[in-house]
Amino acid sequence: MRSKKVTILLFFMCVICCAQALAIRQNIPTDSQLILARQHYKLKDYEKAITHYSNVLNDTLSDNRTEALKKLSLCHAYLDEAEKATLFLEKYLKEEYNTAFLNDEGFQHIKDTPEFKTITDKFVPHFNAWTLLYLYFALIGIFVALIINLKKNIDRTANLLIGSYVLFHSIYIIHLILYLSHYEYLIPHSNSITVTLTLLYGPFLYFYFRRIVHDYRFKMRDLLHFIPFVILLSLVMPIYLMPEDLKLWHLLNRSKDVSFLLGLIMFAKTTSLITYGYHIFKIYSKNRANKMYVTVKNENFKWQRNIVLFNTIYLTIYTIYAFVL
Repeated sequence: MRSKKVTILLFFMCVICCAQALAIRQNIPTDSQLILARQHYKLKDYEKAITHYSNVLNDTLSDNRTEALKKLSLCHAYLDEAEKATLFLEKYLKEEYNTAFLNDEGFQHIKDTPEFKTITDKFVPHFNAWTLLYLYFALIGIFVALIINLKKNIDRTANLLIGSYVLFHSIYIIHLILYLSHYEYLIPHSNSITVTLTLLYGPFLYFYFRRIVHDYRFKMRDLLHFIPFVILLSLVMPIYLMPEDLKLWHLLNRSKDVSFLLGLIMFAKTTSLITYGYHIFKIYSKNRANKMYVTVKNENFKWQRNIVLFNTIYLTIYTIYAFVL
C-alpha cells in the first residue's frame, strides 16, 4: 500500500517538474532566444531557428526585430518556402529599407519565383519604357517653360502664367516618375511635393486666358482664388516638415488614412479643373458669338480655341483616370 502511494507521489512530482520545465522553456528571455536562434541558423537547423526568431519577433519591445525579419526570410528561403520568405522580406524592407539585402545568396533558391519578383518590382528602383517616355515629356515641358519666360517684347505677365502652368505640370510628371520607378524611396523629401501645385493649375490657366482675351490686370480680390491652395498647403505642411526617415516610413507604409486624404485631394483638383474650365469656356463662347472679334483677332481666337480644346481633353482624361480607372 505504501509503495503504491510513493509511486503516485513520484508520478505527480514528475508531471509538475515537466510542466515547470516546459514553462521555463517557453519563457526564455528574448536575448536567450536570439542566441539560440543564431546558433541554430549557424548550424543550418532552419526550422528550429525559425521557432526562436519568431519568439524574438513576437516581443514587441525587442531591439532585434529587423535581424529577426531578415533571418526568418532567409530561413524560409533556404527551405524553399517562397511565400513565407517574401512575407517576412516585405516586412523587413518596410522597417529598414535596404534593397541590397535582396542580393543575399540565401535567396538563390527562390530568386526566380513570382513571389520574389513581385517584391523586387515593388521595392527596387528601376526605369522602364513608360517612365523614360514620361521623363522625356517632362524635360520638354521644362524647356518650353524656360523659353516662354525668356521671351522679350511680349506680355511678361501672360508668359509667366502659362510658363508656370507648363512648369508645374512638368514637375508633377517628374514626381510621377519617382513614384512609378520607386526612386522616391531614395529621395524621401519628394513625398507629396507636388500635391499643393495641383490647385494652381486652374487659376493660372484661367488668368492667362483672361489676360490674352481682355488684357486683364490683377486685383487684390483675385487672391481669393488661391485660398484652396493655401488651405491645402497648411494641411500638407506637417508632411513637408517631417524628418527624412519618417517620410520614408510613410512612403513604405501608406495607410488608409493617407489614401483617403489623397482621394480628397484628387476630388478637389478635379473640381477645381472643372470649375475653371467652365469659366474659360464661357469667355471663349462669348468671343465666338462675336463675329467682329473673330474676324479682327483671328490668330488670337485660334489660340483661344486651342487652349479650350486642350483643356477639355486634359480634363476628360484626368477625370476618367481619377474616378474610373
